[in-house]
Amino acid sequence: MAKKALLKWGTHSARKNEGVCGYPSTCISFSLVARSDRVNEAFSVDDEVMQTDSIMCQMKLHKPDLYRVGVGWYVHNLPVSTISRLERCHRDTVYRRLESLHRSVAEAFVKNQSVPV
Repeated sequence: MAKKALLKWGTHSARKNEGVCGYPSTCISFSLVARSDRVNEAFSVDDEVMQTDSIMCQMKLHKPDLYRVGVGWYVHNLPVSTISRLERCHRDTVYRRLESLHRSVAEAFVKNQSVPV
């Protein structure tokens, strides 16, 4: 679930003009067409994308290394070799950070769903 949510968030974030954290300038229910080869379908910006955006904004503050790897992979579609060069770390470290990002996002979704609205 976390990978799918991050992929939708990355596509949404790449299409926005305002930057990565924030909301689109148009209505929340507008449709996006994925620009990546990883997804060949249209999707609507929904609560899941907005929730992922909120989680990633918190990640930027508290775990910036995971945030940078997530933005490189999901927003800019950079290969692991480029991310590792930018982060000045081994490519295995990038893979571990992506796994850690997936776990952190999944845990945040579980916490947010257990809170009554």
